[in-house]
Amino acid sequence: MPRSSLPSPIPPPRAPVVLSSSKSSSKVPSKSPKPSPPAASPAPTNPIRAAMVFRRDGIKVSRVVMTSGSELPVHSVDDDVVIVVIRGVGIVFAQQEPRHVEAGSIVDLVPGEEHSVECIEELEFVICQVSLASRIVTAPPVHPAG
Repeated sequence: MPRSSLPSPIPPPRAPVVLSSSKSSSKVPSKSPKPSPPAASPAPTNPIRAAMVFRRDGIKVSRVVMTSGSELPVHSVDDDVVIVVIRGVGIVFAQQEPRHVEAGSIVDLVPGEEHSVECIEELEFVICQVSLASRIVTAPPVHPAG
């Protein structure tokens, strides 16, 4: 049998084609585009996260993390407060004066002192609140002998 009379080889499989859905009159086959994954929306984040890590008999210890640009508004508490900065940079406003804080800074506040915190770089700190009134033990009155 002459070579030209042999059946033609089977063509390789082709990728599926989809006709364009445009309203133009030309029906040009096109490759189906890969579907793009849905745009991931960023997970909502709270700019200030706080967690109580210890509480007992008038003592409270909390861990706070603030994102850059966040602020704790002006407030006060009826306890003695010590703030120990673990990492980051911020400003603590106390007695209407700004105090620059960073890792290793310690700020002490007296009961009722208004204060606020502004975060410059992600700020992590520990707050220790101590209610000295709950720790005071009073003795019974002493009556003179006689």
